[in-house]
Amino acid sequence: MTRLAAVFGGGGIVGLGWELGVVEGLREAGVDLATADRSVGTSAGAIVGAVLAVGLPIEELPERADELGPDLETLTSQVDLARVDEIGERWRAAGMRPSRSERAAIGALALAAPAAPPDVFVAVLGRLLPEHAWPSGLVVTAVRATDGGFVTWDSASGVALPTAVAASCALPGVFAPVRVGEERYVDGGVRSPLNLDLAAGADLAVLLAPSGRDELADVIATEAEPVVAQGGRVVEVLPDAAGLTAIGPDLMDVERLLPAAMAGYEHGLRAADELAATVRAA
Repeated sequence: MTRLAAVFGGGGIVGLGWELGVVEGLREAGVDLATADRSVGTSAGAIVGAVLAVGLPIEELPERADELGPDLETLTSQVDLARVDEIGERWRAAGMRPSRSERAAIGALALAAPAAPPDVFVAVLGRLLPEHAWPSGLVVTAVRATDGGFVTWDSASGVALPTAVAASCALPGVFAPVRVGEERYVDGGVRSPLNLDLAAGADLAVLLAPSGRDELADVIATEAEPVVAQGGRVVEVLPDAAGLTAIGPDLMDVERLLPAAMAGYEHGLRAADELAATVRAA
């Protein structure tokens, strides 16, 4: 079995800041999730998992991500808000875990939505994650826009790491689907904000996600089942009340990125002792 899996959920640019802060707080307090045998990254969590796995300095990332704000605002300047709302309503109505046919319907809306060219989006995210060899153990999720198929990429997939991460972050209706080979892909969060079930086979799965447990309870319960069924344990690292206040309601609000990162950092420092004991016991 895999001893330790780290699962990084989606959560927009603000959630990215919170997760990076948690990772840095944990590391400073002696818990380094870079040592995980498997890392699963979805959407913003794909960025976190990738930068951690390739060894980039996490402490610099929140400010570097904050600097992308003007570019992200330009990329989203032509967004059709009514279409984004329709996509969000479909996703939430499916309990944040749409079926393949429901994912295909979301993909069709994304393909038809006005958006900046996907290569521009890939280039912007590439400033956070320059070209690197794909690290062993990293899994990045995405959804094929044409038919709703769920895909995972790893070091054996032959996909450039920045492209895979950008595809996983291609929020439908906001960013254009990203081309990989002959297909176009949207955010892995369309299948699930967590994709925690990909940690099945691990002794311990540590889940980071920038949403409250009340919101994620059903998704966690469903996706933890295959982990537990194979003898594993799931430990959740989710924001407390202070963290949720720092994150705020709009996960694409760039102005909240740095406050969310600081709240995440403080949370990581507080959570480290208990998590360290759990990791040692696994």
